[in-house]
Amino acid sequence: MKNSVSRPGSNEQCQQLALIFEPLSADKKWCSGCNQTKDVTEFHKDKYKSDGYRTVCKECFKARRKNKYMCQEYKETFEEKYTILGYNGFHFCLPCSEKFKDRKKCSRCKEIKDLSEFGENANRRDGYNYYCNNCRREVEQDARSNKLQDKGSKQCRTCKQVKSVEEFDINLASRNKLKLNCRECEEEKKHKKEKDRTREYKECIISPAQARRITSIYGITGEDYTRMFEEQGGVCKICKRPETKNKDKLLCIDHCHKTEKVRGLHCSICNWGIGHFEDNIEYLASAIEYLKQY
Repeated sequence: MKNSVSRPGSNEQCQQLALIFEPLSADKKWCSGCNQTKDVTEFHKDKYKSDGYRTVCKECFKARRKNKYMCQEYKETFEEKYTILGYNGFHFCLPCSEKFKDRKKCSRCKEIKDLSEFGENANRRDGYNYYCNNCRREVEQDARSNKLQDKGSKQCRTCKQVKSVEEFDINLASRNKLKLNCRECEEEKKHKKEKDRTREYKECIISPAQARRITSIYGITGEDYTRMFEEQGGVCKICKRPETKNKDKLLCIDHCHKTEKVRGLHCSICNWGIGHFEDNIEYLASAIEYLKQY
């Protein structure tokens, strides 16, 4: 004999489910508001529904509409002609509409303030945030402190050590609101960049693959590149510094895009700068005047 299995839910829930899934005739429909089966004549027509009628009957729809036109301040029902559609889709009576004109109630501190004290939010119907600027700032600070306290520790991406969150700087753009590297690794990176910018150039060593690429693109040999590198002293022809982007990278070859003539060797930053200025002398002269002015 099989054991009887007890089904979850009360008898009322089972009865409601039975009403929903009960096969109905074409002239019957189940109302989702009062949970009753009624004739289709007691439902408003809706061409966007599959059966052509609304999901709630006329009585439930009337009750919902009556509750819609309720004063949000005093919770009293008014007729539609005595109400005004306010912010966020709410309806207000005439006294409240004057009270909330160009103003809004903060959902946190419950104070009515001017709209200038709320941040703009295009996703909201009224175009402003739920909280005023002061409450929003407090909420963000509380959420940030709670996240830091909950996490407690974090692994540094560079040194791979698990350290306390207090040893990481805050970065609001990241998911956990913390930087990927600890403060020690960040300081080491800064010192490393400064050393790379002031370091002496290393000997120019070109591989056979690099020599072939230089010859195919710029029309010069690897020996020509080495000669230009030594004439410039291993530094950029503009900023007089070695390669600042990557110390293992060679200096970039600068050439005229019209005549295809090689002009010199530049670091990555100067090469990008000239390219962004489109090799235009007027643009560069205007930039110099701009820097002198400010």
